Amino acid sequence: MQIKKQIIADIESHKYPEGSQIPSEGELEQKYGVSRITVRRAVSELVTENFLVKKQGRGTYVQQPRMVRNLLSLDSYTHYRESLGERPERHVVKNEIVMADSRIAEELGVAEGAEVFTLGRVMLLSPGNSGYEESIYSVDLFPQLNQLVNDDSSMTKLLKERYGATMGKDRNMINVVSATTEIAELINVGVAEPVYQVDKTTFSNTGSRLYHSTMFYDARKVSFVVEN
Repeated sequence: MQIKKQIIADIESHKYPEGSQIPSEGELEQKYGVSRITVRRAVSELVTENFLVKKQGRGTYVQQPRMVRNLLSLDSYTHYRESLGERPERHVVKNEIVMADSRIAEELGVAEGAEVFTLGRVMLLSPGNSGYEESIYSVDLFPQLNQLVNDDSSMTKLLKERYGATMGKDRNMINVVSATTEIAELINVGVAEPVYQVDKTTFSNTGSRLYHSTMFYDARKVSFVVEN
């Protein structure tokens, strides 16, 4: 199909850059001089072949390269970005002290009703691809941590240097869930679109629980691999 080849050529020549929105079906019809049915079929095939991605209510976009993470070694965000030669870019959107409910109490190994610090940050993974991480820390274990955090903070470094924390094993659980309104807005996906939810509990080298975090990634832009 000639229009399909032309759209691919325009993508490869960066006329339609990665992550950009392509013209509407009507505009493509006029641009390439073909019928609306032909345009629709070409776009549908390019979506299936991962050249394009449809975003509900927003249009069709050029697919971006998927970020690949090793599920068995989900290292810190700072380490991940620095391993790519990139500067970490994150923004704190939640910093609050709350009382632990039964779920949080179990995840942190604290009493229900104990004070915990909740930290939410939007993190740039690659151009046009952000993730959201919400971490929970015991206030008894890490007093005044909420006052030390800013956009530039590496939490792993802060816990080690300020509190003498020694990191041991992580326990990770990954699920695919539908994006809530809050998560959709934070990582720029459509409401109810599929996102990865990665729950991670980090333990000290003696086996005690240090903190729990939940991370959300756009399922169309991130892949997980298992490497022993």
